[in-house]
Amino acid sequence: MVPFAEKHGLIVALHNSGNAKDADAIATPASFRTALALSKSFRLNLDIGNLTAANGEAVAFLQENHASVSHIQIKDRTRNGGGNEGFGDGDTPGADVLKLVKSKGLPVPVLVEYEYIGLGTPIEEVRKCLAFARSALA
Repeated sequence: MVPFAEKHGLIVALHNSGNAKDADAIATPASFRTALALSKSFRLNLDIGNLTAANGEAVAFLQENHASVSHIQIKDRTRNGGGNEGFGDGDTPGADVLKLVKSKGLPVPVLVEYEYIGLGTPIEEVRKCLAFARSALA
C-alpha cells in the first residue's frame, strides 16, 4: 500500500482497534507510531472509543499527535476492551476531545459513530449523540 499511496499522492487513514492484546492491531500509541512511520502518506482515523477500550488516553494522544490524525470517530466505550455505550455512559472522554478540538482550532473533522444498542430508533439515537456533542461544545 505504501508505494501505491505515495505514487498517487493519496492519504491513507488507518483505523485503530480496541484490541490492545492483538499484536498485529493498531491499538496503542506505540503501534500508531509504528504504522504511521511506514509512510508520510499515512494518517490515523482516530476512533476515540477504541482507543479508550485499549486503555489509551484520547485527549493526551490528540494533543501530542493531532497533525497525524485525518479525522476522529467519536463513540463511547468502556476501558479494558469493554463494549460500546451510549454517549456519556462509558469511559471515553468524548466531551473533552470535542472541547480540545474546538479550543485549539484543530483542523480535524469529527464524525459521530453510532455503534451502541440504543432503546430508540437509529435516528433517535443519532440525535442523542448529536445532542451530547452540541452540549459538550456549548
